[in-house]
Amino acid sequence: MAKYGCNVLITLVTVVGFWFLASGSTPQQVVSTTDRSKVAIQYGRLSDEIRIVAIDGSFELASGQEFQAPFQSDIWDCQGVSADRLLSSYQPALACGARKVKVYVGDDPEPLYGVLVLNKAIAAAYGPSARSYLIKVNREKVRSARNGQPAVSYEKMDWKSTWTVQGDERSSNNWWYSWVLWMADKPF
Repeated sequence: MAKYGCNVLITLVTVVGFWFLASGSTPQQVVSTTDRSKVAIQYGRLSDEIRIVAIDGSFELASGQEFQAPFQSDIWDCQGVSADRLLSSYQPALACGARKVKVYVGDDPEPLYGVLVLNKAIAAAYGPSARSYLIKVNREKVRSARNGQPAVSYEKMDWKSTWTVQGDERSSNNWWYSWVLWMADKPF
């Protein structure tokens, strides 16, 4: 009987212990309040000395001039597009609306080949890159692409993530890509 009483006591202590643990550790309810509705970015400008032409001939973006966005990509939730592996993310980007292009730099008649993303913004995005594109390409990246090493240029877009935890409002600043341009000496 003493052995039975000891087992009951251990079971009772265990149940009460778990009850105390469970009552003090209710899961916190997290609710996102970020407005992730998509917003088109209507206009952009290319820096001097570059010209971008669609492989299919559907558009040309001229050096130093403002342009109306000829298409819109959406890589916000594009599976396979990753900041950690951006250089190798051009194929998933094509599936999410990116376009194949030729990139002419300066007076060089030989183009580089590229993949261009003109990403949409989200309502929670802010700052200049959430309103217009400013496409510029670093000379070192052009040199790298001409020497057989694919390169990628981009501009970051800032956005604010907001959420509540048990009614307490919280936020953090984040970024994603406004535009992305992959370049190589051979077609993608």
